Amino acid sequence: MSDFATWYNQVPPFTRIWLSATVGLSLVAKFGILPLEYLILQYAPLFYKFQLWRPVTAVLFYPLNPGTGFHFMMNCYFLYNYSLRLESDHYKQKPGDYFYMLFFNWFLCVIIGLLIDLPILMDPMVLSVLYVWCKLNKDVIVNFWFGTRFKAMYLPWVLLGMNMILSSGSIFSLLGILVGHAYYFLKFIYPSELGGPALIETPFFIKRYFPDVHGGTHGFGVPPIYAIDARNHGDSPHSEQHSYEHMVEDMVALYKSIGIERASIIGHSMGGRAMMLLALRYPELVEKAIIVDISPAAGLGTSNTNIPLFLQSMKMIQIDPEATIHQARRIADEQLAKIIAEKPLRDFLITNLVKNEKDGGRFHWRINLESLERNFHTGVAQFPTLTGHRFDGPTLFIAGGRSDYVKPADAPLIKTLFPNSEIKYVKDAGHWVHSEKSAEFAKLLAMVDLVAKRSINCNQGAVRAVRYNVDGSYCFSCGSDKKIKLWNPRTGLLLKTYGGHADEVMDAAGSCESSFIISASLDKSVIYWDVSTGLPVRRLRGHAGGVTCVRFNEDSSIAVSGSKDNTIACWDVRTRKLDPVQTMREAKDCITALVVTEHKIVSASLDGSVRQYDIRAGELVCDTIGVPITYLVQTSDGQCLLAACSDGVIRLIDNDTGELLSEYKGHRVDDYHIECGITGADTKIISGSAEGVAVLWDLLEGNEVRRLRVGNEVVHSLAIHPTKNDLLFARKRHLEVWGHPDEDTDEA
Repeated sequence: MSDFATWYNQVPPFTRIWLSATVGLSLVAKFGILPLEYLILQYAPLFYKFQLWRPVTAVLFYPLNPGTGFHFMMNCYFLYNYSLRLESDHYKQKPGDYFYMLFFNWFLCVIIGLLIDLPILMDPMVLSVLYVWCKLNKDVIVNFWFGTRFKAMYLPWVLLGMNMILSSGSIFSLLGILVGHAYYFLKFIYPSELGGPALIETPFFIKRYFPDVHGGTHGFGVPPIYAIDARNHGDSPHSEQHSYEHMVEDMVALYKSIGIERASIIGHSMGGRAMMLLALRYPELVEKAIIVDISPAAGLGTSNTNIPLFLQSMKMIQIDPEATIHQARRIADEQLAKIIAEKPLRDFLITNLVKNEKDGGRFHWRINLESLERNFHTGVAQFPTLTGHRFDGPTLFIAGGRSDYVKPADAPLIKTLFPNSEIKYVKDAGHWVHSEKSAEFAKLLAMVDLVAKRSINCNQGAVRAVRYNVDGSYCFSCGSDKKIKLWNPRTGLLLKTYGGHADEVMDAAGSCESSFIISASLDKSVIYWDVSTGLPVRRLRGHAGGVTCVRFNEDSSIAVSGSKDNTIACWDVRTRKLDPVQTMREAKDCITALVVTEHKIVSASLDGSVRQYDIRAGELVCDTIGVPITYLVQTSDGQCLLAACSDGVIRLIDNDTGELLSEYKGHRVDDYHIECGITGADTKIISGSAEGVAVLWDLLEGNEVRRLRVGNEVVHSLAIHPTKNDLLFARKRHLEVWGHPDEDTDEA
């Protein structure tokens, strides 16, 4: 499939149809196949001759001539860019809502166009969609022309100002802003902030044709969350049967009913055991699991052994129907206090006390006390004994430091059933960890919040390296097909291809202003590229062997390259000089990685040494590890270096003394050069691995904290977003995007 076909098929459907219809209809009119006067909005032909297509063609058609061509192209750019972002981000799970937004904006544009006699409505329709995106992402920084940067909320007004200066189209821009604001106000502001009714709701028949999509990301990259009442609890049906097996089958039925293929699950106490059993019995349904203060070991914590007594006490509580719900819960709390000393447990239990107005105002318990009491010892107190079951996905056990529900003696069984698991204790927390220590609990959840966002088939043979640009707004892949490809990692769209090397491209780096790329190839050359034109500015030759790594200095005036010829070359890319300004020849084997700072060049080599060249002082410091080094990165504070070695050990080294501070093991390297990195504000070490995973370790403690299943092939290259938690991985011909749900910086 060609690059164009790949790009076109990746565009979301409504944006693809809108853009295609706009370009197609405008070209058809340009070539005279359809007369222009039949495509514009006019009152008389619409109502007296019933030419009902005019409201539609008026927003799609734009007259093309030498004076309007550039404006039409800019409209198509804004249409594509911002319709795509809305459709693929905020409305990704709700295509019906996006279609209804387009319908509302179109309808309002047509009404106003008829009232003030505007025959062509492409401008206001496009700007109305852009306005909605800007309001929903008002604090996102957009990069505009000539290097200007500002918040997205100002973009519609900047475009209005430009239209006032460059053309007479300000009325169209104002109309687009008005229509976009009308939708945004009625849909979001009026019901949520002003307390008014929801005036814009997608009709049911549209939802039937464009149903909501369950699973995946939702909203601004946030996964949908389902809070589930177990059987005999909350609003779920009551049943005489109650066991973990029954709860798991309930979950499987729920998956099917709402169309979930795979999900991350979390459960506390009894719910935690139900989620454990779901992961063990149906691992294909579970992406990752979080189990809160419960273990699969036999028995329960101290407080749970008294639950039958608690249930009996709850059944004995009598409350006058004339009491309010608050009075009733206070009375219930006073009576339960005689049996249950723990206030958090009483608070939890009395939330189940409700008033039934249809039953004369009588109070009852939402939980099925009889069924729970009858099935407690056989269905709740004992976790099923499982033989031959295990869940290999990432699993986090969060336990209270003062609780005895997860004991140290339970760790071997947990590791047997959940080999990719970790146990974290929250200091001074009891069984109700999530309510007693909510801040600490939330921090632990963030550790497992990394999700696979997108898989991009680069069509480059094998992807040799992936890199972010300086601000993370785009990324590039280096391929065995001798090319570099520039991508938008948020959408997975190919932006540009750079071809000019005669052999595999092994590495690349972006300049500090994102205007240039420097690339390294096995053809022994370094190419300095112009990002916007895709053309080489300068081809630098001077190495006697293939070039394996390349970096810019801080102001991007110097490019530094390392080669298989054991040398490091420094190139002045701001001048026309084609020879290196300096060459370092101290290495005894191939240079595999470079770290370049304001006045230092640090290199890693297969000769097992890390060399630090202080350019200002003219000094060289060599630290010998003794094992071939395949990759090297520096902590953000500049105090430590992280060296990935061919023996499968990642070593943390003090930058000043060369002292070995820590080692990280557990990943497989085989015979590959596996890259590593430092993420989480210098708190986590991450590395690729030969078995298709990325492994994370705690930097200080040195323990493995999580494995990300990236794919089945070797994960050899990775990149960490400069400001966010997003990650890039290279495996075979694919680029994998992982990260936390968050906002992004975008191009205008």
